[in-house]
Amino acid sequence: MTDVKDFLRTNVNTDPKELKVKLNRFNSPFVLNSLDAETSSRLQDEATHPIKNPKTGSISRDLNVQEYGDLILSESIVEPDLKNAELQKSWGTPADPVGLLKKMLMAGEYTELLQKAQTLSGFDDENMNELVDEAKK
Repeated sequence: MTDVKDFLRTNVNTDPKELKVKLNRFNSPFVLNSLDAETSSRLQDEATHPIKNPKTGSISRDLNVQEYGDLILSESIVEPDLKNAELQKSWGTPADPVGLLKKMLMAGEYTELLQKAQTLSGFDDENMNELVDEAKK
């Protein structure tokens, strides 16, 4: 029988996992942290929007998977600080961490970082499909 003490917070490593990813064009690596389920749920809510059916007038909720991925990546990156005003200004994206990433990175770099951020937080393709299906309910 499993001992409940094995699941007490004091007995579980709650430190986020960290991963450094060096992209050739940048002098320093990007540093990513894993996300917990609570943060993921908040980001999923931010990326879920109501959609009105013009024929029936009914409203359903739809997860924008691209936006959810953008939010996961921007939340996962701890270095560089995507909220740094000087960094945002240099790329012409004031107050827009997601826009900053999209300006800074080439498409392949963006995809590489996103895949690593998702893996670091325990996502795989099957998990992402389940989240999309759940959000549509």
